[in-house]
Formats: sequence, C-alpha cells, structure tokens
Amino acid sequence: MLLSVRLMTYNHSAKITECLESIEKQQTSFPFEVVIGDDFSTDHNLELIRKFISSSKNEKITYVLLDRKRGDDYDVVRQEKGRLYNFVNIIDNCQGKYIALLDGDDYWIDPLKLQKQVDVLEQNEQVSLVYTNAEINSENGGDYADSPTFYEKEYPTTTIQKQVDVLEQNEQVSLVYTNAEINSENGGDYADSPTFYEKEYPTTTIQKQAFYLKNNYRLLVVTVMFRKKDFDTQVKETMLEFATGDFALYFMLSGKGDFYYINECSSVYFDHGLGESKKFSKLKRDRFNYSKMNLLTSYIKPENKQLFNQYQHRYLIRSVFNIMFRKVKKDGLEGIKFSQLFFVKPQQIKARYFYYYLKLVLLKIIYTK
Repeated sequence: MLLSVRLMTYNHSAKITECLESIEKQQTSFPFEVVIGDDFSTDHNLELIRKFISSSKNEKITYVLLDRKRGDDYDVVRQEKGRLYNFVNIIDNCQGKYIALLDGDDYWIDPLKLQKQVDVLEQNEQVSLVYTNAEINSENGGDYADSPTFYEKEYPTTTIQKQVDVLEQNEQVSLVYTNAEINSENGGDYADSPTFYEKEYPTTTIQKQAFYLKNNYRLLVVTVMFRKKDFDTQVKETMLEFATGDFALYFMLSGKGDFYYINECSSVYFDHGLGESKKFSKLKRDRFNYSKMNLLTSYIKPENKQLFNQYQHRYLIRSVFNIMFRKVKKDGLEGIKFSQLFFVKPQQIKARYFYYYLKLVLLKIIYTK
C-alpha cells in the first residue's frame, strides 16, 4: 500500500460528511486506504461515517473503520495515555508507505492533493514531510480568525528600497511601508510575533530544520503528509508526552529529513475554540510543552542547538509570560499558585525574567479577588 489517510475524529457529526466527500473526490494513480479512528463520539458521527462508507463509489479507496468498544484494549490504553493515543493507534493500523493527516472537521479542496504530495515524496528521498497552504474557516474565537489563508499569499517578501527613493521614483505610490520587529511587553497585541509580517515565510520549496526553528514550525495538520517509517516507537512515545502531538511531531520529523512546501491551498482548516486540543488552555499548553522540550533534544541537529534554545525563549517562554501578564489583570491568575509562576528552567534563566517574576507576583497580589 502506497498511502494511508489517517482520519482522526470525535463528535464531528456537523463536519464529517464534508470531510469524507473531500477524500472521495481525490484523484490518484494508485489505490489508497482511509483508516478512521472515532474516539467514542457521543453524537451521530459513527452513524454518518458508516452510511458514507456504504455509499462510496471511488474504487481506489478502501475505508477501514477501526472497531472500538468501551472497555476493550484500545479504551484501556487510551485512558492511560490520553487523547493523543488515538493519533498513534490509527497510524499503527495504517499499511501505507506514506501517511496523510486529516481530522474529521477539516477537508481538502484540491482533488490532486494526495497525488502531488506522494509524487514529491517518491521523487525526493531526503524529504521527510510535505505540506501546503490552507484556507482558514474560523468560528467561535479560533486562533487564526483574522487570516483568510494560513500563510500570506505573496505578501511582502522582497527587499524594499529606501522609502524616499520609492516615492521619488513612483508618482502613483501614495504610501510606502516595511516590515518591523516587535518589542512586546506586558501582553501587547503582537506578543507572540517577533516581526509584524512573517519574514520570507515560506519562499523556498525545500526547507531545513533551521528554517522552522526560526519560524515556529507553522504547519497545519490538514495539509501534512510524511513517511510512515519515520513514525517509529521513539517518536510515538515522545509525542504522547506533549499536550499537542503535532507540535512535537514536526520537531522530530525535521530531524529526520527536509520539509517540502507546495505553495497552493489544498485544504480548509476549521479554526475554532471548541476542539479537544483547545480545552487545554494556551497557557497550560505552552507551559506543559515547554516543560517537555528536553525530550526533543536528540532530534535537533548539532548545528541547530543554539537555534533550538532561542526557539524556546522566543516562542514558548515569551508566550507564557505574555499570557500571564494579560491574565493576571483579569482574574489575578486564578488557579495558579505563586510557586507556579516560576516556570523557566534554571539553565535558561535570563536577568529580565527575574523582573518579570517580581512584576507578576506584585500584580497577582494586587488583582487577586
């Protein structure tokens, strides 16, 4: 089997038919399987899946709906390992050389998505993962509510001349602007962004690990395909230690090969505030993921060790501080003990973090109700 689609789903009855229809429309030169793991949905999700499978007309697709019952072996391990075990267990049941990821509330809009990505992996042995751009469908306060697409389309990536020169040479131009670095304090609007616009993201087709350490591994699951051989036992066990599995997975796969970007919108990502991963607040999620970063060290190439450390300061430590500064003025960081404010690992402490700690303690005293 050349390809398996890993379809992970839970209570997606409002979206699952659209998701399955997008799979059914895929045009490939090869047969492939769709392995579906429903995590004990309490809505009509399973019923809709079975109904769709029974009416499938694409002869190149084999649908495999995993048989799960409360109290069975899967359920026992699922209770021990957590919701990410569904992710792992589905792939364990996949027979394909390559794995395409899809969740039951997302869908594909390019009927050639799978064919294009398989072709890339077949032709580029050094590539461990291939992904694309995606359209964003935001509801209920999603993370990307203001973005029509995940990556900006052709938005500014070329070097800009001095502004005076531009205006002198272009009478039709009324305004000229540039990118800017962000200096965030006390939870500003762009607290999680080192620059206002992403720097040259992404402009090259094949990208190495250093690129992602600089740019925060911004990939959407719905667009991703990778080699199953890279999803080994160590990767599985490590992924299960994190709050968000795909976050850890991309780090590990970038240590196994290059990533390949197809500059097309192949998919639609349903961005909302109600998903299973969203129940784990961003503050808890980032703090928890940061506490586990040492598990990823073996996947970081020697020349990227410093970038890996910088990544943790820029995208995780900074994020946690900024969220706490925003939250402390709302509820005094309710539910968070004073001892829990001091989360940075001793070897990564910087002088300014002591100032942040002191300020948070004082603000927590002032705003605690």
